[in-house]
Amino acid sequence: MNPEVLRRVALVLSLAAAVVLARLTPFEPLASLRLPEFEKGHARNNRPTPDGRTEGELSMEEYVSYVTGGRIIPVSGPEWTAFFDKVETSLREGAVPAGWEHRVTPEELESSRKTWPAGVKDWKDVHRLFFWVSEPPLVEHAESLTAEADYYFKLDSKPPRYLEAYHYPELRTTGLASGFYGIPRRFAYPYMKWSPWLILGGLLVYVLLPWPRRAADVAAVARWRVVGSDLASSGLLFLMFFAMPFFIVGSTVQAVTEWLLFSFVFWIVAGLGLLAACYSAVWGGFSVTVGGDRLTFGSLRGSKDLRYGDFASIQAATFQPPGWLIKTLWVLSLMGGRRGMLAAGQASIMGAAEAKGYVITARDGRKAFIWYTDQMGSTALTHFDQVEKALRDSGVPMESAPLRMKGVFPPFGD
Repeated sequence: MNPEVLRRVALVLSLAAAVVLARLTPFEPLASLRLPEFEKGHARNNRPTPDGRTEGELSMEEYVSYVTGGRIIPVSGPEWTAFFDKVETSLREGAVPAGWEHRVTPEELESSRKTWPAGVKDWKDVHRLFFWVSEPPLVEHAESLTAEADYYFKLDSKPPRYLEAYHYPELRTTGLASGFYGIPRRFAYPYMKWSPWLILGGLLVYVLLPWPRRAADVAAVARWRVVGSDLASSGLLFLMFFAMPFFIVGSTVQAVTEWLLFSFVFWIVAGLGLLAACYSAVWGGFSVTVGGDRLTFGSLRGSKDLRYGDFASIQAATFQPPGWLIKTLWVLSLMGGRRGMLAAGQASIMGAAEAKGYVITARDGRKAFIWYTDQMGSTALTHFDQVEKALRDSGVPMESAPLRMKGVFPPFGD
């Protein structure tokens, strides 16, 4: 594979894989633990029970059995005792034990570490600790956790100790596809930590692959412009619109299943980003060499000569993006909320974009396009003055009216 193609393939694949991993959710059973408040509830509740008594008239054991709906799981043993001690201490004191930082939300972790001024009550807001049901010691009673509901672990002690566990049979995350909020990131998106490394790997391949070498007087796109075009096409247009549905929906699996149609709308524009990356490779491989009797056009596929004597006409040309593309970007910017601001900026810039160049028509009907500016109007080809002089000296008259073209990407020739 041509290095110019390979470097862009590596970059695009690394970006896509990073997005997929960043929102890939393991659909495994999860439980959030907190301290039940049986004593407070028993003391203040006067609601009637089916047997005619109020909740406050029940014994504590009867009250616990009544309000828990019988979803009590007896546990015992030193492992469970140590587990209860650690969980209760953390929840009562608002202190997250070392190694358990991932079990609370970022907001609660920050609260647990906050130092309050003297005279101000030290609020420690750690309300829930999250565990996979497959983790010990919960895994011992995984078969007892079936419904999406509150369960209560009852430790064999005097008096009995309880932990309330809300069971998520299948983890669902925030976003359009869920009503669940406040799940720690390490549980919702455990693979996100690998995303930066994937992006870094793609960038390293992009940078370290050999770059094309050209003679000093060859008219070609400056390397920094090629890199900028790659970053704009792959890093902005493709990445932004490819990633939007994953981050809006909140889950990779849901984005490609139940919300696939919603995602597809954004991926249409992401596909244009892929085409833009391909065009960037073609643009970066384009060159024009001025010879004594010909122009030599270089591309990723090799080089072709066009003799001055074969010129039939030379015409100035302009190229603008199509109106439908600009309107599509505006619509998607409205659908993307805050994430759509960048799309709105792209639509605004694209609306004023215009590239300038020349089209050379040969006597046999072939056409060669030389786009010497970018779509912002600044000269993109190095040594273009030599090419322009060669066109003037070719003896072929210049067409008076410029050729005005519209499309997604400017053509380079037959």
